[in-house]
Amino acid sequence: MYFDGAFLSERGGAGVVFLTPQDGVIPLSFSLAKADSHNEAKYQALIIGLDVTLDLELERLAIFGDSELVIQQLKGIYDVRKDSLKPYHDTAKTLMANLDDFSIGHINRRLNSQADVVAILGATIQISSKEPTPMWVAE
Repeated sequence: MYFDGAFLSERGGAGVVFLTPQDGVIPLSFSLAKADSHNEAKYQALIIGLDVTLDLELERLAIFGDSELVIQQLKGIYDVRKDSLKPYHDTAKTLMANLDDFSIGHINRRLNSQADVVAILGATIQISSKEPTPMWVAE
């Protein structure tokens, strides 16, 4: 599972990409209701991916992200100093504790391009309250 978060002009997006053992690619893109930084968006993307993993009852999971800060915090190498990140960190740790077998590692941003693209998509497709709500007419 590859994850990434995007924060564009006060809009947040989360991207999660699952690679299947049969070489399938499952991209998931989400608009975030609340994200005040790139790191919050990245944590939220990871949490969404972990939720999906647990819902699917996957037995093994390799997790990859391009945020050295998030990965090292989850490994316990870096402290979580920002109060705004602590709830996300705690939630991610709790979800990871429910996995039977997993690994987590930092990768170069270039190798995380698929998750980055779907995270940016999530950040750009948000509907603001100023945009008209589509009306569907039943025939």
